[in-house]
Amino acid sequence: DTEVFRDAVLAVSGQYVNQMAGPPIPVMEDAVGQIVLGQEDLDGERKPRAAGGLGGQSHRRSLYVQVRRSRLLAVLETFDLATVAPNCVKRPASNVAPQALLLINSRFMVDYAEAFAARLQRERGGDLRGQLQHAWQLAYARPVDEQTLDRFVGFIAAQTKRFATSGAKQNGDPQQRALAVACQAILKSAGAGDTSS
Repeated sequence: DTEVFRDAVLAVSGQYVNQMAGPPIPVMEDAVGQIVLGQEDLDGERKPRAAGGLGGQSHRRSLYVQVRRSRLLAVLETFDLATVAPNCVKRPASNVAPQALLLINSRFMVDYAEAFAARLQRERGGDLRGQLQHAWQLAYARPVDEQTLDRFVGFIAAQTKRFATSGAKQNGDPQQRALAVACQAILKSAGAGDTSS
């Protein structure tokens, strides 16, 4: 279910805030019309200026996200949020392109992948193999096999080199950015099937 997916991403990234009860986390329309978490701040033409700060509230469970029929949180709606109408007796289940695109391109996934990478570096220091083993254990609750681990180490080495030699202006340490890309791959993968592909 979509709420379980979002909550798992929060937990694995180390950002999850376990605060029960209280008012809902507000939603708003961003500059491109996508519904995101935030306190709405409109200009004179009723166009959004920026998302208001929510502090740690934005990292609470999906159960606490405000639900409005006309404003469903994009990450929840994409993964088949239950119909916001009386008598929703069956939740739809789909496998569609917007789901894959959200996992690849959304600010939600990029931000939490970066937080996941930062968590790994905090908890495992500079040991890349240890970071990846820890990432796999956190995400899938099982150890990573050596072949998959070797592939991720090679992937991060190649991405680090690419980021370091890239002509575009990039922020941050190339290896940290490469680790964040690997974390995004781990977060968007089912992690339970054949790892040989």
